[in-house]
Amino acid sequence: MFGLAPSALEAFIPIAGGLLGFWVSFRTGSPLGDGARRILRWTSVALVGFGLVLLFSHRDAGDPADATAVASGIKAKLALPVQVDDATRLDDVRAISRSELGYFLTLTGPGATVDARQLESKLRAGACQNPDYLAFFRAGISLSFTYQTPDQVQVARVSMVPKDCGL
Repeated sequence: MFGLAPSALEAFIPIAGGLLGFWVSFRTGSPLGDGARRILRWTSVALVGFGLVLLFSHRDAGDPADATAVASGIKAKLALPVQVDDATRLDDVRAISRSELGYFLTLTGPGATVDARQLESKLRAGACQNPDYLAFFRAGISLSFTYQTPDQVQVARVSMVPKDCGL
């Protein structure tokens, strides 16, 4: 649930300081007077509270996913081009922008020219059930699919944003 992000580390510093101060304020044999111990207790509580506010305010904030890094990871796992199915080959995956990942595909099956609207509706119909796409959408990454014929004529370009799946 919590990674060791810099924001979490920054939150643990005041929490640790507050807990240490709280321990010192109740420690027997402390050289502090009663007034100083009382102030240290309340200051320690305030420090712990401040640290908790920092921790929980940054809990879900992490850095947005970078499409360039995602594309590099995909390319490292796949030897492109790769045949997706009988009629489609994935030629490239690359970042179109920091928050948009582009898939570039070639229609290789018989009758490589396809109705763009039919292709788009088929792709959109299953997108919100695809766990891989949902992971990208949750990370704030939009997806773009560009289809072309074997002679490099673009047939369709379908873009999907996280909002399309209610995210």
